[in-house]
Amino acid sequence: MKHVIAGNIKILYNNAGKSSVDLFANACTKSIPVIYETWGLKAPANCKVYIMTSWQSYLFQTLSWAEKFFLVVVLPISLPQVYMKMSKSWRLFSGWTVPSRPNCWIKTLALVNMSSHELRDKVHIQETDPDNIVRLAICHELTHAFSVHLKLPLWLSEGIAMYTTDKFAGKITVKAESLKYLEPNPHKNRSTNYTKLTTGDDDRIAYNYARGYWLTRYLEHNFPGFIRGLLVKRQSKRKIEQQLSLKTGIPVKDFWNEIDKKIVAQFAL
Repeated sequence: MKHVIAGNIKILYNNAGKSSVDLFANACTKSIPVIYETWGLKAPANCKVYIMTSWQSYLFQTLSWAEKFFLVVVLPISLPQVYMKMSKSWRLFSGWTVPSRPNCWIKTLALVNMSSHELRDKVHIQETDPDNIVRLAICHELTHAFSVHLKLPLWLSEGIAMYTTDKFAGKITVKAESLKYLEPNPHKNRSTNYTKLTTGDDDRIAYNYARGYWLTRYLEHNFPGFIRGLLVKRQSKRKIEQQLSLKTGIPVKDFWNEIDKKIVAQFAL
């Protein structure tokens, strides 16, 4: 694959992705200072962004050699399961970051336009500039890449990524109506990891994204700098929850049942 450097981020692309290089490079360059100024997170030395032109290229670029060998060996058995999981993720998301390393895969504008907007429309304010959908996806995924070493819980990982896109865009990007997902509803089920998240229905996914964003925004509004402090070093989920409890005054055992009520009470005006 060919590549260009934006900041210290390597952007990789094939011939089909060549027309998107400038858009990606500009968004990467702009994202670096926004992420640092908001959270104190720096770009990893080996950070890579792949311009994604097909799900097959994404699959084989993200797998290790051992995983590729396994997939080929068990392909007749595994193909249906792999296809179902990939087709759902491909339909819903504009980009991905591998949890084990700071590498992002982000769709071209043409592929984003071909994707389903159902999940995005549940949570995000409609974006009128098509290029901005890609720019915001790049900023979102780079936030994941810059924090991948911290192994953050899902709510915090998605929360800081979504909050950072607000800063990048210079405006709120999440619908106030998405607060409804924090109110009592049959889909209110907190996912603990990305595997469980992507196997849920769209409303469950929307709830987890809304929960992460609004909790992050709540903490930033009421306790500026608190989240930045959480990101200084890797911490266990239990340790993070203990600090949340101390900061908000909600006992750990009650935190996840009570915090949504506080968030809705503050922002649902």
